[in-house]
Amino acid sequence: MADLKAGIPPVEFRELDLRSGVPRPRPVDIMLVDLRPRPYPEEAAARAARADAPAPPPAATPFAGQGRTLADDAAPAANAAAASAAASGTEWPLAGQTQPEVDTSLPTTEVQLRLAGGGTRRFRLNLTNSILDLRVLVEAELMETGAAFRPYQLLSGFPPRPLPADDTTLEQANLTNAAVSQRWL
Repeated sequence: MADLKAGIPPVEFRELDLRSGVPRPRPVDIMLVDLRPRPYPEEAAARAARADAPAPPPAATPFAGQGRTLADDAAPAANAAAASAAASGTEWPLAGQTQPEVDTSLPTTEVQLRLAGGGTRRFRLNLTNSILDLRVLVEAELMETGAAFRPYQLLSGFPPRPLPADDTTLEQANLTNAAVSQRWL
């Protein structure tokens, strides 16, 4: 603005005319008009669009129904047993047992558990602990989350396979730093 008040074009608009062989400044016409009292066209268009816009659609509600899995149809007898156990008020059978202690002087492993309800937990255990010790921890977690008793299965590997017998050690079951999934039957 100082250059314009002095009567010279700003540096950004200065050009040289080289057609005659001698560099000469090219004439520049600059006209300024004060449009501050007028509303800016984009702002005016935005205001008009807001005034004419329809009301926003109602917010979508999340799914609130009951879900079904393929396992529900594949194992009706297991579901009937689970329903009768839940109706009789049976508690988690292993949740009351003492949880296994980790001996830091022995080799340890970390097992990640993916619960059927969507949560994940990590357990540090010795390689000499058994699958039964892992089941004690799983049932304690399920009881803590408030899940009602029903049959479940622990799976590991890819493709997921059921874990072996309860007396098998974690090392024998190849569960060193493994991910285990819990699935309802």
